[in-house]
Amino acid sequence: MWHLLEKISEQVTKYSTFLGQLWYILVFVFRLIVVVTIGGAVYGDEQSAFKCSTDVVGCQNICYNQFAKVSHMRFWAFQLLAVATPSVFFHFYSMYMSGEIQKLKNSEDHLRQLEEADQDHLLPKNAQDEKDFKKMSKRRKSIGHVKVRKIYSGNELKEIPYTNKIHYAYYLSIIIRLIMEGVFIYIGYTLFKLMDPKCQHTPTDPMCPGSNNPIYFLWIRVPAMYKCEGNPGTDVYTACTMHVRDNGFVPCFVSRPYEKTVFLCYMSILSGICFVISALELVI
Repeated sequence: MWHLLEKISEQVTKYSTFLGQLWYILVFVFRLIVVVTIGGAVYGDEQSAFKCSTDVVGCQNICYNQFAKVSHMRFWAFQLLAVATPSVFFHFYSMYMSGEIQKLKNSEDHLRQLEEADQDHLLPKNAQDEKDFKKMSKRRKSIGHVKVRKIYSGNELKEIPYTNKIHYAYYLSIIIRLIMEGVFIYIGYTLFKLMDPKCQHTPTDPMCPGSNNPIYFLWIRVPAMYKCEGNPGTDVYTACTMHVRDNGFVPCFVSRPYEKTVFLCYMSILSGICFVISALELVI
């Protein structure tokens, strides 16, 4: 997987701006590494360590499903897949266009050699040459005007082909990943706006979900105790009838709430930064 990411990053960064390269670093290093390495140690026992103050069969599972509709780790994995997919498609498109440009260049060089070798007979020497030369006009129209960009790759100065179609495809990938980032920030807020116990008494607190403060999209707290509540007719009320009827809720306790808050804020803030970077890359 790391080899594939390296190839994609190498290809896409040839055509990206400084902001684009910064985006790749944040996504494929600072965000992806949490999902594939560090996060597993914190979230490995998230369901087994979720304990409620009742042994009623099914109650704890229902409360956990209400508390964590989607696991943080799985959500981040889907999020990274969605925001990285446009870059992957651009990688394959730019490789295809580079191949077409190289084929056109080879055909033009071959034709030039034939012209220089025999000024009186300019016809292709074999069927393959004839086939390649017939495709030259079509390739020229498909590729368009080819420019050359010079970039540093390591310690070497390299020339890469650049066309308007590659330019438009790159900015289309930015627009799509910007949309995906915004959609997942909103979905994440909707899924993870867990009611902090403090907010039940002060709902106007700017850091509470009831305040509709935009900052809360990026700064969500995971409570140490979750009040599993349910109205008559809901799954929670059915599974935890005695507890809910007597106390109004089932108290459930979350494992490592502080660590999960740190991870949740870390990933949410990076999502917000990546969203801003993508927006700036479109307008600058």
